[in-house]
Amino acid sequence: MKLERIRLSNGIFYNHAATDRFKTGYLSVNFILPLDKRTAALYALLPDILRRGCRDYPDQASLNRRLEELYGTEIATRNYKRGEMQIIGFAADMLDGAYLLPDDNTDLFGCVASLLGELIFSPLLTAEGRFREDYIESERLNRMDAVRALINNKRRYAVTRCTELMCAEEKSGVAVEGTLAAYEHLEVDRLMECYRYMTEQAQVEVFYVGSCDRSKAETCIRQMFSGRERRPDILLPKTEIVRCAAAPRRYEETTPAVQGNLTIGFRTGTVMGDADYLAYPLFNEIFGGSPASKLFMNVREKLSLCYFCFSHGDTIKGLLYVSAGIENRNKDKAISEILTQLEKIRLGEMTEEELLCARASLFHAYRAISDNPVGVESWYLGRILVGIHTSPEETMAAMERIGREEIAAVARKITLDTVYFLRGSLSDTEEGMEEEEQHEE
Repeated sequence: MKLERIRLSNGIFYNHAATDRFKTGYLSVNFILPLDKRTAALYALLPDILRRGCRDYPDQASLNRRLEELYGTEIATRNYKRGEMQIIGFAADMLDGAYLLPDDNTDLFGCVASLLGELIFSPLLTAEGRFREDYIESERLNRMDAVRALINNKRRYAVTRCTELMCAEEKSGVAVEGTLAAYEHLEVDRLMECYRYMTEQAQVEVFYVGSCDRSKAETCIRQMFSGRERRPDILLPKTEIVRCAAAPRRYEETTPAVQGNLTIGFRTGTVMGDADYLAYPLFNEIFGGSPASKLFMNVREKLSLCYFCFSHGDTIKGLLYVSAGIENRNKDKAISEILTQLEKIRLGEMTEEELLCARASLFHAYRAISDNPVGVESWYLGRILVGIHTSPEETMAAMERIGREEIAAVARKITLDTVYFLRGSLSDTEEGMEEEEQHEE
């Protein structure tokens, strides 16, 4: 799926992916901000507060009625990180214009774009020009509940803790969700400062995936941002790249669960945009990115050292993780075998079947990107953030030339940084009792 990219004004870009494959259209507005522990919680809160209501639709009831009028359009907030950038904003799913009632001439795309603009640029403010305190307090408590709930997803929690420890001196170690301490001591006065920075100084990436005519859609998006004051020197936040790890570090914590969760963090030495980057996704497929990978076939299937074992990472920051659910007693064996499988790839020990399976698995995933509007956005936004604009099809064509030696070469650049183990402290019986107590509560 080809993307057309248009610069609307300083730091504002419109990305249009034309397709008639879906019965819905997807429109998102993304503000690219520097990830910083002083502002992460504030920026995480902003979309939630803005989503509560705007000048023309001041509460959830009136806003929801408007969304129902727009054929049940859904608007969701977003807050995530890429490298050392915090990305916040909104995403709207709307009915494709081709499926409106025959006698309905509603400009659905224009109405949804206008509503997004109102939520972002016409927020509901008090007479003093501040966000409503009851909205702030409600969303602050919701965010605190979400942070507390992170421990319930043990695998995600282990990866988060590994990142915090591995990147403690880097911005990437900042929790994009914010921390309990940050919400408990929230600097409410700074919310408006963050809002102004977001709207005036952040780079904005607008994406549309659907069948709406490009020129018409562009006109609507231009209207959304018309008259907005923008700084003349808007630049994307920079991501610090650590190419090689220092001496490996090991950490262990306990949690009331039977199963342990192991996360091993590596520095890849290769990031998206590097000359040798195209070999890295193939390496990851062979290492632990697919059901035919060395980690799955050996650590899980052959040796039965884990319940799950796979690799994943942040290709903008150059981080690679191996996540494994294991019995506590298998920790050292699992670590040893994971590192053994990495060493085999470094030595070029990859069969022709492994290479074929890796390429087939990866290309299948790339072809499936166009089946999901969010996948299209994620693919192109990740590349825009590092200054490249290749399509999945162009990437696959270039990867056809990547062979065993190029894959081994990127594997040799990978260095072990951090081993984090979340040890389960319960027996099977104790876990069952704990679940019963929680159910009774």
